Amino acid sequence: MNRYQLAWPPLTPGVKGLLILYATIFLFYPLLGGTLGTREFVISTLYLSNQGMFGELYLWQPVSYQLLHHDFFHLLFNCLVLYLFGAEVERKWNLKAFLAFTFGCGLGAAAFGIMWYGAARLISGQPGFDTTPIVGASGAISGLVAAYCLYHWNHELRLMFAFRMKGKWLLPIFVGVDLLRLGLGSNIAVAHHFGGMLTGLAIVMVVYKPLQTISRLKIWRLKRKLRVLRGNSPPLNDPDDKGSGKNITYH
Repeated sequence: MNRYQLAWPPLTPGVKGLLILYATIFLFYPLLGGTLGTREFVISTLYLSNQGMFGELYLWQPVSYQLLHHDFFHLLFNCLVLYLFGAEVERKWNLKAFLAFTFGCGLGAAAFGIMWYGAARLISGQPGFDTTPIVGASGAISGLVAAYCLYHWNHELRLMFAFRMKGKWLLPIFVGVDLLRLGLGSNIAVAHHFGGMLTGLAIVMVVYKPLQTISRLKIWRLKRKLRVLRGNSPPLNDPDDKGSGKNITYH
């Protein structure tokens, strides 16, 4: 049986950079309210909302909302999940691919959430754009969790050093917890979590998996050519060689 333990993974460069970025912005976040005017101005300008995107044309919000966190525990939980799952995903790719994937999942989460709240307002018959502010890197990190589960689908892992399960059961647990929060009326942006997960699954299946398959195929063909060339080479120290009796070495 394939076993994979979710212990403390190595701190990879991409994950380390994001952790420092999130923590630094969080430390300076209280200053933004004083510098830009009021906390309400920061929320309406840098948080993600349908009103901000389409009513005020704050087109940077799908990026800025990923970098901010509402409070310390919000930041702490996201950083912990990013470290536990993101480091393993980054090790399978390179730094640029990992960062592009992470921010891509955040953008996908923003798009899904915008459609979610827009549809809800349309169905309810309320005029205008939805003003619900969304903040945090949870959508992007949810995409990393989805990618992790996809890559470790049939591997047994140890979750938080206590529960053993395969990766294919981990993603439904995350979805189930979000649905439970939604049912309990939590202010967690469940739509953005789902959007990040769906974006992550789509990118891995459509882009990264095919690219890795192509790379493996190229490596396999190269190894095959090397075996063919090696098979056509004269043997070393041929016992039938009646020549000088010296050993021949090929470099």
